Amino acid sequence: MAFVRLDLRNADPDAMRRAVQRAAQLINHDGLVVLPTETVYGVAADPHRASSIARLTELKGRPDAQPFTHHIAAVDDVTHFAAPLSRAAQRLATRYWPGPLTLVLPGRDQAEVGLRLPAHAFAQRVIAACGKSLFLTSVNRSGEPALLTPDAIAAGFSDRIDLLCDDGPPPLQLSSTVVRVRARGIEVLREGILTRDEVLATAAATVMFVCTGNTCRSPMAEVLGRKLAAERLGLEPTALIRRGLRFEGAGQEAGFGDPDSEGALSGEDEGGCNLDG
Repeated sequence: MAFVRLDLRNADPDAMRRAVQRAAQLINHDGLVVLPTETVYGVAADPHRASSIARLTELKGRPDAQPFTHHIAAVDDVTHFAAPLSRAAQRLATRYWPGPLTLVLPGRDQAEVGLRLPAHAFAQRVIAACGKSLFLTSVNRSGEPALLTPDAIAAGFSDRIDLLCDDGPPPLQLSSTVVRVRARGIEVLREGILTRDEVLATAAATVMFVCTGNTCRSPMAEVLGRKLAAERLGLEPTALIRRGLRFEGAGQEAGFGDPDSEGALSGEDEGGCNLDG
């Protein structure tokens, strides 16, 4: 098949519908199609056709055993690939999907599966037109930077792709953050626009202690709760966030910077904890 570059930027609804159909038909017949997303452009292939996967693997120059990420068109499509989502995974999907987050989850066959719901309407429509998912991976050789512009993609890969859907430079121009969610913790495998700290805070269950002023009972309960939970799990307190648990204190009257009360400081000594940490 000859390489074709299709400009989406000024397409009317009918032209956009035809572009979706053309992209889906090519993918369903072993074609490799470059689709825009909000992060970087991705090369799409049919995950159910060995010949398509072989073409994609050759383009990337990656080991056959290294899996590609399933890109889906709706949150409900997760159920086709992954075991029921843990609460941490549910929090992440609710907060960041559609968006620049890839979740590595336990699959239905116990093997891990990578999933992402891109925040780009055209990509979503092509995925939906093809079925439950598409393999989508950045346009580059493995280990090299992702190509961000349609011109660079056309110059570097026009001999190995069949269709380039040109929607201009991607808004974020940074690959997705990749997060592995397991029963015993959360691991950020790659930071993107979403930072490690942001992801861990979003995924964690928050235990909130509230008192009137937030200078005595609630801060003391916060650090005591953190200390006891860490001891029970055999972890350092700073490691609790990776297990999906964090503790906070709050109140109704204290102002920012107000000191801890004398009673709270006494409780700190008795409980063997530090209100500053």
